[in-house]
Amino acid sequence: MLLLMLLAITATESLDERTYKGHRSSVWSVASWSVIPVHPNQSLALNFPSVFTLSPFKMVSFKVVAAVVGLVSSASAAAIESRASCVYTCGSTCYWQSDIDDALSAGYSHYKSGSTIGSDDYPHQYNDYEGFSFPTASPWYEFPILNTFKVYTGGSPGADRVIFDSKGNFDSVITHTGASGNDFVACKKD
Repeated sequence: MLLLMLLAITATESLDERTYKGHRSSVWSVASWSVIPVHPNQSLALNFPSVFTLSPFKMVSFKVVAAVVGLVSSASAAAIESRASCVYTCGSTCYWQSDIDDALSAGYSHYKSGSTIGSDDYPHQYNDYEGFSFPTASPWYEFPILNTFKVYTGGSPGADRVIFDSKGNFDSVITHTGASGNDFVACKKD
């Protein structure tokens, strides 16, 4: 999105106050149109002034800017759309498959090497006091999955956990959000 805004601003500034075939001609200024960020699953909206005259220079400039903006927004929207689908929602946090895979991979890597991180020594065995029904047999292990979508490397573990077995198989995503005390509740599978 930032690339698109910078591209549009650069294009308009470079076209301002040019001469075309001996006639002084100016194109609209940066202040007269804007780029509006929208939700990743929607298209980009550009607001141009509704009344202006187009010299041949302006028409060519407009077509070039519109074509470049169209290409950039199509490419970035396709990349975002292919990644942006919730697999689990914990409280109000939507986790994509890549977020879960990253947390699982980090947790299992620590488990296999016998190392732990953080003051609570993650990953550690999860005892399932709440009585969840997981697809694999115990023992299970928990590892933080962060609502910042970064891999946990220590510090506050947040409320959400990825659960896996001793072979590195994924079991579930659970959260302290909405649970009483230090208990967990299941995150919503989307």
